[in-house]
Amino acid sequence: SRELEVVTQTKVPSALFLAETWVGEARLRRLCNELKFDHCWISPSAGKTGCLALFWKKSLKIEVMSCSPNHIDATVGERSKTQWHFSGVYGFVDKARKHETWSLLRDLHRRSPLPWMCAGDFNEILWSHEKLGLGARQEGMMKDFRDALDVCGLMDLGFVGDKFTWRGKHVGGLVLERLDRAVADNAWFFL
Repeated sequence: SRELEVVTQTKVPSALFLAETWVGEARLRRLCNELKFDHCWISPSAGKTGCLALFWKKSLKIEVMSCSPNHIDATVGERSKTQWHFSGVYGFVDKARKHETWSLLRDLHRRSPLPWMCAGDFNEILWSHEKLGLGARQEGMMKDFRDALDVCGLMDLGFVGDKFTWRGKHVGGLVLERLDRAVADNAWFFL
């Protein structure tokens, strides 16, 4: 919570998406108020993974179109002005269910013709250099992620700061990976 306070005070975002929060709905509603956002949308929890949350200020019009334990999908902006599509995503951790994350992306892509930006914890890397420690990631898993982004016309927006967004200790050592990212289609870049 302290890190979020610092970020929201220095960057003053109009909206904030949180994935895998590990706290309950009541705490998220308090956090929304503490961070001085006017609205919040909280997805249902998927047990161990926690909730997803979208906070925004009254200066921004956001209409949530759908949600699940793995996504919050919304339209941002006024109809008469520039409007765009936002999807906050939390990807499946289980290797056997990764394809469901890529199917979700394709489905979200088909839902709206608006310029699209998608961000969150995809629980997958795009390239082997995005992982450090304990063996290589299976090329097929990374390729499936790249293929899903290609089909949807999504490009990585890059990052500022630490390349690795996740750290974990496993038997044999520390693992670092870039699991969190934001991606957008061409039309979004021209807003």
